[in-house]
Parts: sequence; C-alpha cells; structure tokens
Amino acid sequence: MSHIENLYLGMLTKNYEHIGPDSPIVLIVDENGKDMLHLNITDTPQSDFKNGAANLYHINVKNKNIERGMLNNSSVRVGIRGVDHWSPEHIVIWGDHNNEKEIIPVAMETNLKTRLSTDSKEGALSIPVMLVNKGTDSTMINRILIMIRTSEAPVDGTNSRIELQIATRSKQVLNFECLTSSQLEQERYRACMYFVKCQEAFAKRDLFGKSFTLTISGNDKWLPKSFFIFGIDTVVGNPTKLVPLVYVPIWNLGWMSTNKTEGKSMIELPVKRELMVEMVH
Repeated sequence: MSHIENLYLGMLTKNYEHIGPDSPIVLIVDENGKDMLHLNITDTPQSDFKNGAANLYHINVKNKNIERGMLNNSSVRVGIRGVDHWSPEHIVIWGDHNNEKEIIPVAMETNLKTRLSTDSKEGALSIPVMLVNKGTDSTMINRILIMIRTSEAPVDGTNSRIELQIATRSKQVLNFECLTSSQLEQERYRACMYFVKCQEAFAKRDLFGKSFTLTISGNDKWLPKSFFIFGIDTVVGNPTKLVPLVYVPIWNLGWMSTNKTEGKSMIELPVKRELMVEMVH
C-alpha cells in the first residue's frame, strides 16, 4: 500500500445562525491506537468554519507514514478545541501519492447531525469520519462532488457566472452553474463544495479528453487555486466509492474571462487518468 503524501480536508459548515465557531478544529488520523496525525486547524486566510461556508485545506503528511490500508472506521476523527460550538454539514478527506499520480480517497460524511463542542451540553468533542473506498473506471457515478478554492490575490475572485458541463462520448450528463448556494462563490481565498446530481449516471470509462468544460460568462476575471471533481456512486446519502475525475491541486490553466486580453472564456479540464484500485474492507 502507498503512504499518503498530501492530505486534503474539505468541509462545509451548516448555514444556521451561530453555527460557525471561533474555536480551532482538529483532524486526527489514528493507526492501531497510534496518532499518525493530530493537527489543529487555526486561523487561515479562508473564512474558517463560517455559516454556510466551505473550507479546503492541504496538509503535507509525507513524513507521517499514513497508509490508507491500515485505517478503519474509527481511525479518522474531526473534533473541536473550545466551547464555541460548530455544526459541520459535510466532511471529505482524500490524499495523493507519487507526485499526485495516485489519488487515495480516505473518509467522508455527508448530512451530519452532530454538533461539536468541548462543552458536553453543547455537543460532542469529536466525531468519526467513515472510510470511503476508491471506485474504478466502471463504477457508476450518480452524483458529482466539486471542490474549488479561489486564489488569494485581491483581484482573483469574480462575480461572473461560472458553469461546468460534463459530457460522455454520447451525451451531456451535467450542466451546473457554480453560483447556486449560500456559499460565497469564487471570492478570493474562498473554497466551495458542491454536490450535484447527474442528469444520467455514467462511468469514468465513458469520458474522453474534452468531457469537462468550464466556462465563464462575464469579464470579471477569475483565477482558481485548486479544482477537484470526484464521482459519487450513491444517489443520496454517504458514498461507498469516490472516483477521481478532475485533479488540479495547483491550478495552471490560466485566468478565466470573456475579455480575451485577460483570460479564456472556456477551459477544458483534464480527465484524471490513473490506475484504479478497488479497496475492500
């Protein structure tokens, strides 16, 4: 099994009043009773854990010797270090290995009901995040998970409309506008998390080089920092498998704008091709 080199933690906080905490959040990864990672996530340039906001964090774990095959459903936990309670809605954790050539889904929870706090009257101290397996090229995909983070410079955010289209060799399976939620979409420093139901189920083997098209409608230019798309096997609820579809941890595809002097109005996102390994526990 491969040791994870880069770990990514994506979260969406519920959009309720007084849900976003000032208390730090902690990520714990345990192997056979030994903490391989115990990380407090403190203030960052992102709007950490604010109401209705998503967050995306990159953690270098190259020297932590975390191996996906050694984890169980009690190994990955997310907790809090303070009484200012927090209610996460979705949590997803994945990693990569060998210069991003191998993508390693780790754990995922959706539609969470538990509130976190060090005050037992307010919530639980921590919650487990259930493991999720990696799908294959033939796994049927019913939903898409999109995670985006916009770059940091003051002019990198946009108010222009961003749309994602996905097509197989025979038909269009998704047309999604990334400005349809309570999140502060595509603003500088911001992360966004979207779950989108496909118009029709498809498999990764059905995709081709121009399957993923990202367009902008407006001249308010935009520069992402990271862009990830995963396929989800289940129609509702927690997935059992994640399929890496687009994997751009460091955006190198240029600015987007309808103003040709500032960027491209359309970008074709690369399909992530790799050896797909089915993991069973």
